[in-house]
Parts: sequence; C-alpha cells; structure tokens
Amino acid sequence: INKPDGYLKGSLSDTEDVDYYEFNITEYRALSFAKDTYNRDITITLDHIPEGCDYEMVLYDEEGNQVGIGKENGNGGLSITIPNWNSDNRGYTVKVQAKNGSTVNPDAEYHLSFQTTQADKSHGAYQEMAEVQKYAGTVRKQMQEGLIDTEEMRAIKEIRQKYKTYYTEQMEKLHQEQAEAVMQGGAVPDDEQIHNLLEKKAAGKELTEQENALLNIFCTATELDRANASAKMNTTVKDRISADLQEAGIDISDSTFSIKIGADGQVSVDGIQDHAMK
Repeated sequence: INKPDGYLKGSLSDTEDVDYYEFNITEYRALSFAKDTYNRDITITLDHIPEGCDYEMVLYDEEGNQVGIGKENGNGGLSITIPNWNSDNRGYTVKVQAKNGSTVNPDAEYHLSFQTTQADKSHGAYQEMAEVQKYAGTVRKQMQEGLIDTEEMRAIKEIRQKYKTYYTEQMEKLHQEQAEAVMQGGAVPDDEQIHNLLEKKAAGKELTEQENALLNIFCTATELDRANASAKMNTTVKDRISADLQEAGIDISDSTFSIKIGADGQVSVDGIQDHAMK
C-alpha cells in the first residue's frame, strides 16, 4: 500500500475463476492519530482489464461483509475507497471476478494497485482515535498498576462500542444506496427475498444481471462462494452422478439421499440403507 508505483498482477483462467487478495491497513488506522501522515484515504484500483472483458471488483471487511463495489473511474478501470467508519476494522479482502456473462482472457493480466491521499479529520476512524486518546495515557498507567476496571477503561469501551454501531449503520446505509441504484426506482428486496435469490443461485438456476448485483450487495463472500459451489454441484456433479448410477443399473427414482464431499476430498453418502446401492 505504501508503494505508490507498485501493483499486483493477476489473470482469470475461466469465467468461474475468482481471485482474492487479503490485506491489512493497521498502520493507517492505529497510527492515524499519533501521526497525521498516517491519516490517509486508501483507494484500490483495478485496471488493465483485458479488452472485450468485463471484470468486477468487490471489497469485504473482516466479517465478510461487502463494503465497496468497484465504480468506473474514468480511466478504463474500477476504483473503491476503503471505508473509514471506525478504527477497529483493519482487515479487508478484495475479490476480482468476471461479471456475469462476460468472457475472460487467461493470457492477459489485470493490475491491482493502492493509492493513498491525505484524509480530513471528520471521518469516524479519526474521531474514534481522538476520543480514545483522551483516556489512553491514564489507562496505560492504570494497567501497569494492575487495575482492570476503571472509569477511564469503561469510557474507552463505550467509545469503541459507539463506533462499532456507527460502522454497522454506515454499512447498511451503503447497501441501501447501492440497492436503490440497482433497482432504479423499484422496491429494494427485503431479507427474505435476498435469501430466496441466494437459494435460487445455489440451485443452479439462471439469475438476471440485476439479481446478481443484489446478491453482490447483500451477501457475504462466504455465502456467495457456497451458493456458487452448490450451483456447480447441482448443474454439473449431480448430473454426472445420476448418469453414472443409471449406467450402472442403479435405480434412484424413489430415493432421497445426500452426497457430501469434504475439503479433504472424503465422500460420504447419507439416506441410503441398502449397502450395495450405497
């Protein structure tokens, strides 16, 4: 991040390929009050997108919540500025993937870079540090004396909680604004409707560009990965298993069972009592 001329290179091997980049901005949060030079806005840029391809970039916080979707920056690329709603959230992950329906060029590399600019002092992260700083010196002395629950310590906890709540409020506000832009005047889906869309995706059914955009907004990275994996199982592996069973002369028309494949590659079958069939 602190190398303005540096960048990462990557490529997407196929339309289902997803690249993740995990990074931490502790020095730009923890030191933002102690040294004003560290009070920076951090912008992530995806450029050199292969010609004829439509890639997208999504930012997730430590909990996997979506906190930024790349917007066109006027230079042929996409940019996201990392939210500075509080000082506690310091770990992030960037996801790069092909937009639904877009082709990829596995031989062409995209670039991912970070730029920093001086931030003003009005944002949540700086304000939180400023409020904590009032008690920090006293609390350090109290901790050295073995004290564990003082008025000053409780005050810092209250400040942390206040900005944790503020972070959630700002994230929900961002999601609402993003969804309103996607819906273009239509009603923003509620939690149940988003859940139904996720189930639809997991079943391997076709989603519209608008529906995929809504899932990008409201779903965590883990939820989307699980749905994509389930869709692949339902549309690819399931059909292959059914065909192989039919070819082996095993009738599963009246059977309900589940096949689980663990991360270690071990396969288990539940719901079939007949040992030979199982």
